[in-house]
Amino acid sequence: MRGTLVLALLLPAAACRSTGFCQSDAACPPGWICGAQDRCERLDDGQLPDASTPSPDGSPAFSDGRVADAASTAVDGGGALPRSVVPSHVSPGRVRPLASDLSSAVALIDTGALVLRDADGAIVMLPPGGAFGVEGKSGVLSIGGWQITAPVKVVGPRNLVVVAAGDVVIAAPLRGSAQGAGPGPGGGLSGVGAGTGNAGVCGWGTIGKGGGGGGGFGVAGAGGGAALFFSAGTWQKNDGGRGGSPYASHLSDWEAGSGGGEGGGGGSVACKGGGCTGGAGGGAIQITSTAAITVQTGGLLSVNGGGGTGGCEDGAGLGGGGGGSGGTLFLESPTMVIAGGLYANGGAGGDPAAPMETGAPDGPESLLAAGAGKAHTGSGGARGFPPTTPADFEGSNGGGGGSTGRVWLRTRGRPATVSGPVSPVPMTDLSL
Repeated sequence: MRGTLVLALLLPAAACRSTGFCQSDAACPPGWICGAQDRCERLDDGQLPDASTPSPDGSPAFSDGRVADAASTAVDGGGALPRSVVPSHVSPGRVRPLASDLSSAVALIDTGALVLRDADGAIVMLPPGGAFGVEGKSGVLSIGGWQITAPVKVVGPRNLVVVAAGDVVIAAPLRGSAQGAGPGPGGGLSGVGAGTGNAGVCGWGTIGKGGGGGGGFGVAGAGGGAALFFSAGTWQKNDGGRGGSPYASHLSDWEAGSGGGEGGGGGSVACKGGGCTGGAGGGAIQITSTAAITVQTGGLLSVNGGGGTGGCEDGAGLGGGGGGSGGTLFLESPTMVIAGGLYANGGAGGDPAAPMETGAPDGPESLLAAGAGKAHTGSGGARGFPPTTPADFEGSNGGGGGSTGRVWLRTRGRPATVSGPVSPVPMTDLSL
């Protein structure tokens, strides 16, 4: 009781009403947020009540917003309610148990403007009890359940985290992939990201230019192709850019894909100016359900990297841009069934013989490598197919392929049931 009295005296008058209810994080004490059921909740990962730090209404509080009840005890008698789902990468209060289901009319999710739109571009209202806010690098959409019955596209500068207090059933495509130089949600532009590819070496006149390096993520991106030229009585070369490095391999990491490097530029008659743009990185999408996630046969999720742009219509123009790396798909729920596809493939490198505005293939929604088998172009990474570097070439060369991203399947006690195609090989965790 003394601890409760001291806390109450320290709180500013506007912090939380005596009931502990709130309208926003600003209405809660430091270290608390306005979470589930519009109650102030502590920002920690614990699930046991702490009598020394009570909720604003004086009751011992759980980190996911529940209040301890003497009649609710754990099997071991420890005073805890049955274990709930604490979402990764965001605070526990993002779970809103009383939220209604998200409308199946949603066709576009914008993590920058924090809006939902239907197929005609009209705004779709949040469900009662739902919320769409910002936490760290993510736009966080808190809802009840979600049935995806028509294609949904995710765009914007932030990663997307969906926290559902009910079942999530995906029966149609949910896409957060890059498209050429345009990144997926939170993805890096050409030359941007923790694993961005490096630019190819420039050349002058008809001397060839090196291709840009592919973006790295799950593995290293492939280097850009080197451009051979004959000078001073010997063959020499302008190297392609190095591929980007892998990064973010831990469960706690929460990153999108990186952009490919620019192709080498120079003063070619046919193509003037800087190098060609690398492909952008795939986005980062997390779906957390407190119940279950099901990806049906007709459903899929993709966060593929974008393809690099072409060099020029003549082979001595500009080096092709490197492919962007795939992003992150992070799915977590107590039980999970994956019958549809999950893809975080890399984009192909740009072709030096293609017009500058022509992009190489983006990462595909399949187990195939983007741009595989094409001359002077690095293929993007896919399951069983590392990204590739084009062979040395007399004249400007193509970009290296972008790396695969990461797919995480996090469940409780037993692994997800997976019968659909997943690329790359998923990383798993059973500790939810």
